[in-house]
Amino acid sequence: MSVTSDETGSEADEPVRSLWHHQDFLKFWVGETVSLLGTQVTNLALPLTAIYAFNASDEQVGFLRFLQLVPYIGFALLFGVWVDRVRRRNVMLATNLFRAVLIGLIPVLHWLDVLNMPVLLVIACALGTASCLFDVSWMPFVPTLVKDPKHYVEANAKMGISQSVSDVAGPGMAGVLVSVLTAPVALIANAGSYLFSTFMLLLVRTREAEHWTWPRPVPHSWPT
Repeated sequence: MSVTSDETGSEADEPVRSLWHHQDFLKFWVGETVSLLGTQVTNLALPLTAIYAFNASDEQVGFLRFLQLVPYIGFALLFGVWVDRVRRRNVMLATNLFRAVLIGLIPVLHWLDVLNMPVLLVIACALGTASCLFDVSWMPFVPTLVKDPKHYVEANAKMGISQSVSDVAGPGMAGVLVSVLTAPVALIANAGSYLFSTFMLLLVRTREAEHWTWPRPVPHSWPT
């Protein structure tokens, strides 16, 4: 009995290794931090693109921003239920690539002189939908990644730091890029951030448990 209690006590006293030693979490964290900084570029450059290219009014710019945010109101709960039934890493990879394509499409359409306000509004709504799906995927993916509940607080703290840094430094960085490159071209930086985040996710080797898509059927006992 004393040996068992001594062993239990020694295990409890063992120091928990920091997530700085967790390679997969660090890859995900760095990729997500860069992605958040890139998103700040879009938040500034997308409305400026509407103003720069179409002389958009205040109402049009406000509606553009509204379309980016409204998917969080309409789809967040539905996406959350669906994401619990699939591999979240695959969802994040797909949404990152989708957002990179959408963002990269804006300067291309602008250079081809076929970009117009309705197209920009559709892209903004699609971006918001993809971002909503990504956000409801990465939040439950972190516990799957770190596994040990003792690391949950540290993981949340690090993700919170990334969000805070992007909120503080992101707008200034976005302003510099927009002033140097113009708004449509600056969006390419965000497309690059999504591609970088995708690359870092591909380097993550932790695999999620099997998920089943729909509720498993309950076996019936038929009368004989």
